[in-house]
Amino acid sequence: MGSGSGGEGWGAREDRNFVVVENACREADFLIEAVPEEMELKLELFTLFDKFAKPKAVLASNTSSLSVADMAEMTYRPELCVGMHFFNPVPKMRLD
Repeated sequence: MGSGSGGEGWGAREDRNFVVVENACREADFLIEAVPEEMELKLELFTLFDKFAKPKAVLASNTSSLSVADMAEMTYRPELCVGMHFFNPVPKMRLD
């Protein structure tokens, strides 16, 4: 079993991170996931967002290739789910 900086096991660290995500969701009006392009991971976050966010909070994905509609279907608020992709690095991107 791994240990965190305080000698705690991974399970304790994961529990603490879950509480941080839960609290952040409860306070936000707009949540953006920006994790690697793995649908399973994005669906897990959208499920957490949907469970803990305010009823009118918008859920956004930074995906560049996965279906936002598929993510939205996992929520009770598909009409409040959007895709928004950030280009990196902005000053070097030609958009013509």
